[in-house]
Amino acid sequence: MRGPYACLFLIAPTLAGAQFVYTDFDPGGQDDVLWAIDTAQGDLWHVGPPQKSFFADPFSPPNVLITDTMATYPANAQSSVLVKAPVQDLLWSPVFFMSFHQAFDTDTLQDGGYVEVSWDHGTSWTNAFDDWLMPLEVEFFGPGWQPLQADTLSNGQIGFSGRSGSAATGAEWCFTSFCWTNTGLVQTDTLYVRFSFHSDSIPEARDGWMIDNLTFEAYFVHPVSAHERAPGYFELHPNPMPDRSFLFFDLEHPTANVHVAIHDQQGRLKAVLWNGPRAAGRVILPIWRDALDLVPGLYHVVAEHDGRRQHKALVVPGNGHWPVGGP
Repeated sequence: MRGPYACLFLIAPTLAGAQFVYTDFDPGGQDDVLWAIDTAQGDLWHVGPPQKSFFADPFSPPNVLITDTMATYPANAQSSVLVKAPVQDLLWSPVFFMSFHQAFDTDTLQDGGYVEVSWDHGTSWTNAFDDWLMPLEVEFFGPGWQPLQADTLSNGQIGFSGRSGSAATGAEWCFTSFCWTNTGLVQTDTLYVRFSFHSDSIPEARDGWMIDNLTFEAYFVHPVSAHERAPGYFELHPNPMPDRSFLFFDLEHPTANVHVAIHDQQGRLKAVLWNGPRAAGRVILPIWRDALDLVPGLYHVVAEHDGRRQHKALVVPGNGHWPVGGP
């Protein structure tokens, strides 16, 4: 009888002095990362060349990690790939990050993939977007470094859905990285990461999710290149808000006075999210629905810095529906 995980664990090399671990899922390629496919609910995940109508090309030939190399994904799918990354030689750094390239073709806001992390060898799991133990920054870019937003799936998990690309362009690869700030609270030799795919009960003739070139790397500063930072970048997601959302914006240089606040539709101040200096780089501020007592409605998140003003509307739904006056 087969166990819940098909044994595909690879032998990881000693990482003394190393600053990154990596796998490209290719035969004869670099494989520093332990991984195993969950087969408890069937053989959804495969490693091999993509051979589908939309998923036709790997990011780096020949192989990818994919929800079946040939068939579309089934209804009621719930299957995972478990990754074990040796991080004992990465946690010395101020920040370290996990990055990968992904492509997806799913029913938007219903089916899709999501990432969970565990700092206690799989005893407890947290969606990577909600990881409070090691505060993180998320970079999610489409072709041309266009910032993209994550979605809330039908099972409540924050993840990735829709179609990366089009019928005209074919599947397009998106760069994604989760960058953790080392708080010193975590003492572990291995970070567990779970890539899970979920679909609802409605069949979809879509290709699913594929992943390539998975890397774990240490840095002294957050590895966001200057061309990835944009003075006009100002995003909220998830939006509409489930139980919380995150505000993302970039500062080109250290700023002495950054003021971020939430106002209701009548312009009344609901909360101040930040008021004070910030370092240059990506700013990420959490917005908690219950903590701020945000009733269903339309709100306005406003940031003021460097003599400029940035604004974004935030939708707080009631019972899963758009509020009156929503977009």
